Amino acid sequence: MSDRKEYQKQYRLKNKEKIKQYRIINKEKNKERAKKNYEKNKEKIKEYSRKYHNDNKESIKEKRAVYRRVNKKKIDKYNKEYQEKNKEKIRKQLNCECGSQFRYDNRYRHYKTKKHIDYLNTL
Repeated sequence: MSDRKEYQKQYRLKNKEKIKQYRIINKEKNKERAKKNYEKNKEKIKEYSRKYHNDNKESIKEKRAVYRRVNKKKIDKYNKEYQEKNKEKIRKQLNCECGSQFRYDNRYRHYKTKKHIDYLNTL
Protein backbone atom coordinates (compact mmCIF):
# COMPACT_ATOMS: atom_id res chain seq x y z
CA MET A 1 0.00 0.00 0.00
CA SER A 2 2.81 2.42 0.81
CA ASP A 3 4.32 1.76 -2.64
CA ARG A 4 1.09 2.87 -4.23
CA LYS A 5 0.96 6.03 -2.13
CA GLU A 6 4.56 6.77 -2.98
CA TYR A 7 3.84 6.22 -6.68
CA GLN A 8 0.84 8.58 -6.52
CA LYS A 9 2.90 11.21 -4.78
CA GLN A 10 5.64 10.96 -7.41
CA TYR A 11 3.06 11.06 -10.21
CA ARG A 12 1.52 14.26 -8.80
CA LEU A 13 4.93 15.88 -8.52
CA LYS A 14 5.94 14.95 -12.08
CA ASN A 15 2.61 15.91 -13.66
CA LYS A 16 1.70 19.06 -11.75
CA GLU A 17 1.01 21.07 -14.91
CA LYS A 18 -0.99 18.28 -16.51
CA ILE A 19 -3.18 17.96 -13.40
CA LYS A 20 -3.64 21.73 -13.25
CA GLN A 21 -4.75 21.82 -16.89
CA TYR A 22 -7.14 18.92 -16.31
CA ARG A 23 -8.78 20.79 -13.43
CA ILE A 24 -9.15 23.95 -15.51
CA ILE A 25 -10.61 22.09 -18.49
CA ASN A 26 -13.03 20.03 -16.40
CA LYS A 27 -14.01 22.74 -13.93
CA GLU A 28 -17.71 22.70 -14.88
CA LYS A 29 -17.87 18.90 -14.92
CA ASN A 30 -16.29 18.76 -11.45
CA LYS A 31 -18.70 21.41 -10.14
CA GLU A 32 -21.62 19.40 -11.48
CA ARG A 33 -20.28 16.21 -9.91
CA ALA A 34 -19.84 17.93 -6.56
CA LYS A 35 -23.36 19.37 -6.77
CA LYS A 36 -24.86 15.93 -7.51
CA ASN A 37 -22.85 14.41 -4.67
CA TYR A 38 -24.15 17.08 -2.30
CA GLU A 39 -27.76 16.52 -3.38
CA LYS A 40 -27.35 12.77 -3.04
CA ASN A 41 -25.82 13.00 0.47
CA LYS A 42 -27.50 16.17 1.73
CA GLU A 43 -28.86 14.64 4.94
CA LYS A 44 -25.57 12.92 5.83
CA ILE A 45 -23.63 16.13 5.23
CA LYS A 46 -26.02 18.20 7.36
CA GLU A 47 -25.98 15.62 10.14
CA TYR A 48 -22.17 15.52 10.09
CA SER A 49 -22.01 19.33 10.19
CA ARG A 50 -24.42 19.47 13.13
CA LYS A 51 -22.52 16.77 15.00
CA TYR A 52 -19.15 18.46 14.31
CA HIS A 53 -20.49 21.82 15.47
CA ASN A 54 -21.92 20.36 18.68
CA ASP A 55 -18.76 18.40 19.43
CA ASN A 56 -16.45 21.36 18.80
CA LYS A 57 -18.51 24.32 20.04
CA GLU A 58 -15.84 25.65 22.36
CA SER A 59 -12.96 25.40 19.90
CA ILE A 60 -15.06 27.02 17.14
CA LYS A 61 -16.02 29.83 19.49
CA GLU A 62 -12.39 30.31 20.48
CA LYS A 63 -11.17 30.31 16.86
CA ARG A 64 -13.78 32.91 15.91
CA ALA A 65 -12.74 35.11 18.83
CA VAL A 66 -9.08 34.83 17.83
CA TYR A 67 -9.95 35.63 14.19
CA ARG A 68 -11.92 38.70 15.26
CA ARG A 69 -9.07 39.85 17.48
CA VAL A 70 -6.41 39.34 14.80
CA ASN A 71 -8.49 40.83 11.96
CA LYS A 72 -10.22 43.61 13.88
CA LYS A 73 -9.16 46.35 11.46
CA LYS A 74 -10.17 44.31 8.42
CA ILE A 75 -13.61 43.54 9.93
CA ASP A 76 -14.15 47.17 10.97
CA LYS A 77 -13.21 48.32 7.47
CA TYR A 78 -15.63 45.83 5.90
CA ASN A 79 -18.47 46.89 8.24
CA LYS A 80 -17.84 50.56 7.51
CA GLU A 81 -17.84 49.94 3.73
CA TYR A 82 -21.03 47.88 4.03
CA GLN A 83 -22.78 50.64 5.95
CA GLU A 84 -21.67 53.25 3.41
CA LYS A 85 -22.75 51.10 0.49
CA ASN A 86 -26.14 50.20 2.03
CA LYS A 87 -26.90 53.48 3.79
CA GLU A 88 -30.25 53.84 1.99
CA LYS A 89 -31.38 50.32 2.86
CA ILE A 90 -30.34 50.60 6.51
CA ARG A 91 -32.04 53.96 7.08
CA LYS A 92 -35.18 53.07 5.11
CA GLN A 93 -38.43 53.67 7.01
CA LEU A 94 -40.78 50.70 7.13
CA ASN A 95 -44.45 50.54 8.02
CA CYS A 96 -45.62 47.63 10.11
CA GLU A 97 -49.04 45.98 10.12
CA CYS A 98 -49.37 46.96 13.77
CA GLY A 99 -49.36 50.64 12.79
CA SER A 100 -45.80 51.52 13.78
CA GLN A 101 -42.99 52.97 11.73
CA PHE A 102 -39.39 51.92 12.26
CA ARG A 103 -36.05 51.90 10.51
CA TYR A 104 -34.80 48.77 8.76
CA ASP A 105 -31.88 48.45 11.17
CA ASN A 106 -34.27 48.49 14.16
CA ARG A 107 -36.78 45.96 12.82
CA TYR A 108 -35.87 43.18 15.24
CA ARG A 109 -36.10 45.53 18.18
CA HIS A 110 -39.56 46.56 16.93
CA TYR A 111 -40.69 42.94 16.58
CA LYS A 112 -40.03 42.48 20.30
CA THR A 113 -42.10 45.52 21.38
CA LYS A 114 -45.29 45.09 23.38
CA LYS A 115 -47.34 46.89 20.72
CA HIS A 116 -46.22 44.54 17.95
CA ILE A 117 -46.59 41.39 20.07
CA ASP A 118 -50.09 42.45 21.21
CA TYR A 119 -51.06 43.06 17.57
CA LEU A 120 -49.87 39.58 16.56
CA ASN A 121 -51.80 38.01 19.45
CA THR A 122 -55.03 39.69 18.30
CA LEU A 123 -54.78 38.10 14.85
